[in-house]
Amino acid sequence: MFFNYRNSSYSKITGNSFFDLIFDNGKQGEYYLYEELKILEKENYRFLFNLYIPKNNNQFSEIDMIIITTKGIIVLESKNYSGWIFGKENQFQWTQTLPGSYGTQKYHFYNPILQNKTHINYLKKILPSNIPFYSVIAFSNNCELKNITIYSSSIINYYDNILNEIKHKILDIKPDVITEEEVDSIYNQLYKYTQNSEYIKAQHISNINNKYKEHDNNEFSTYYDYEYKSKNNNIPLIVSVAIIIIFMVITFIGIGKIFENTQEIKPQIIEEKQTINIPPTPLKINIPNEIKTNQYTNVVQRKNNIKNNQTEVQIINTNETPIQYVPTKQELKQIKKQEK
Repeated sequence: MFFNYRNSSYSKITGNSFFDLIFDNGKQGEYYLYEELKILEKENYRFLFNLYIPKNNNQFSEIDMIIITTKGIIVLESKNYSGWIFGKENQFQWTQTLPGSYGTQKYHFYNPILQNKTHINYLKKILPSNIPFYSVIAFSNNCELKNITIYSSSIINYYDNILNEIKHKILDIKPDVITEEEVDSIYNQLYKYTQNSEYIKAQHISNINNKYKEHDNNEFSTYYDYEYKSKNNNIPLIVSVAIIIIFMVITFIGIGKIFENTQEIKPQIIEEKQTINIPPTPLKINIPNEIKTNQYTNVVQRKNNIKNNQTEVQIINTNETPIQYVPTKQELKQIKKQEK
């Protein structure tokens, strides 16, 4: 998944890292939606993400995703929600219900049909008037659309069904009104609205927060408050990723220690084999009677190692136990005479 993401249009245009997706529920939803629709890129349709279209008074209209096609421009709003969703097209706010420890919890969020209608209105101000626009709202597969009433041609469905909806209601039946050259031209014109500073993004969030707090001051959360909570309501995924990372670290450390121990053991094994395979060669010599004692019956090996004018003689007893014996100077003289 990581390599697919890094090479995707979503990653290249938004600049979001793979870890941004892990910790941001909204960005996850946008990428999942793109994954469902990216096959349309083979038709030479162009995708753009997170467009900040200017309004009045230094305000912006943020669009999650658009697809520029020869049929027109498809404007998509992604909702990576869970729970039950209720709403009508003419209501200002829709409702999400979630099971909780103290009963059902309810949240209000801005009507996505009205939200997307606003996006289209501001796009029309900067694009030619002959371009058709199509509104599509995609909800996560983790939620359930319980009671949704729509009066317009807006498309609302789940992530995994949205491609078929777009094909059947737009791409397969609508006539071509834009050439492929115009598709590229519109893409180049709108691309600059995807490259915005963090200041503009922060200002946009602040404006949304102030706007909906003025509209709705009841016990339910406001539109932005809910969006913010949704982005941070991702603890299970974060915990899973953390467990995988810890497991990988422990595995690599264990493999490293095994490799080190193997390197240490190998020389010891070789040494033992060398000691066993190369026994000392016995060499018989004659020792004067003065050196012999009742403790030894014969001499079976002699090692001539001249060091400090001394000859080291090794004597083996009847039990074949090696004993190092260093004769006195007088005994050495007698040994040398015998050798001559």
